[in-house]
Amino acid sequence: SLADIRDATPIHRARVAGDRRALAGFAISGAAGDNGYLQRLAVATAARRQGFARELVLDAVTWMRSRGNSAAYVNTGVGNTAALALYEGLGFAPMPERLTIAECRVRA
Repeated sequence: SLADIRDATPIHRARVAGDRRALAGFAISGAAGDNGYLQRLAVATAARRQGFARELVLDAVTWMRSRGNSAAYVNTGVGNTAALALYEGLGFAPMPERLTIAECRVRA
């Protein structure tokens, strides 16, 4: 849930993009220690490829910079080529670690 995302860091900030008629997207950023985190970025399907994601990422990084964070981190799926191209185009560099997601079935 969005509350869980916000609670993952001691300091967080949410931003939206769009106009009065429709929400185009949102970003939730957080900070802990010297690091900033783009915790969630989402853009409505109809609003994609219009610059909203770029605007939201740049806003998040500007906020992190203003807080004095020394690094910004984001994760996305290894097959999400559009997101990877966006992040790399904005100066994010891939890290050697790969995110592993584990599942535990709790109901038979």
